[in-house]
Amino acid sequence: MPNYCTNSIEIGHKDEDTLLALTREIAEHGFCQTIVPLEEWSYDQAVIKWGTKWDLDIEDDVDDPWVESTWKDGDVTWVGTFANSAWGPPVEVLEALAKKGFEVKAWWWEPGCEVIGQYETLDGESMLDEWSDLDDFLGVKDQDYVNPELRNYIEEDVAMWQQDELESN
Repeated sequence: MPNYCTNSIEIGHKDEDTLLALTREIAEHGFCQTIVPLEEWSYDQAVIKWGTKWDLDIEDDVDDPWVESTWKDGDVTWVGTFANSAWGPPVEVLEALAKKGFEVKAWWWEPGCEVIGQYETLDGESMLDEWSDLDDFLGVKDQDYVNPELRNYIEEDVAMWQQDELESN
């Protein structure tokens, strides 16, 4: 059984129809499979091409969670969702999506192995940051450098663990 990695993924595009067509494909075939299709799934191929052993598990009870959260920022339409992946994030899929002309903002947190990171594109330029452990991440001095949602999510998760530990003692 894998450790689950929580992912926040936002996808943007200047052409709303192109973006919504992508979300329909994702709803039908899965996030990773739509962006980086595997002819036949195998563990090794999934890990190499997606960065995770299976497609995203989108935790939402609506038919198309991407469309349920659509917004505009300037001339870019955005969609986003939270999803789980196995062991780590689908970084290779995020990079492939950016190469297809989409804007991407993502962050992830897998507490078991302390896999933490963020990925963002801006006007075709990509930025990937990963931290190898929680102390390195929490020690980042430049607060503007870290996605504030990621920092808040991790700080709340750590506080919950600490509270659980106090209550169990």
